[in-house]
This record gives sequence, C-alpha cells and structure tokens, in this order.
Amino acid sequence: MVALADDLLASRDSPFIRLGIIGAGIMGDRVARTAATLDAYRVTAIADTDSARAGALASELRAAAFPDISA
Repeated sequence: MVALADDLLASRDSPFIRLGIIGAGIMGDRVARTAATLDAYRVTAIADTDSARAGALASELRAAAFPDISA
C-alpha cells in the first residue's frame, strides 16, 4: 500500500493524496481524524446521510460535507 501511495504522489502535481470519507460515524470519524494527522493526506470531503454529523466533522477538518456519495 505504501508503494502505491508513493506512486500516486509521484504521478500527480499535488504533494498529498486527497481523501474522501464515506460515513461520519465511529469508524469514519476515526479514519478521518487519523488521516488528518498524516502529511501525505488531506481529508477533503465527508459524506454521511446525517448532515449534521457530516457537517460537524467536515468543519473541524476543513473539508466539504455531503449528504450522500452522489454529490
């Protein structure tokens, strides 16, 4: 997985991988917060059917919030 991440970083102009999180429950929250602490990733979107939960997490992480994955 690390080699894949390195290949993606090398093939793009961006210095980081943009990450979208589907679900802002216990696991999504943990994944998003952990990824936000790593230099290689930027959490850019949070999608959850609970708009308030998605919005709260997205606001903390400076990401966009979406009510579903079709947006």
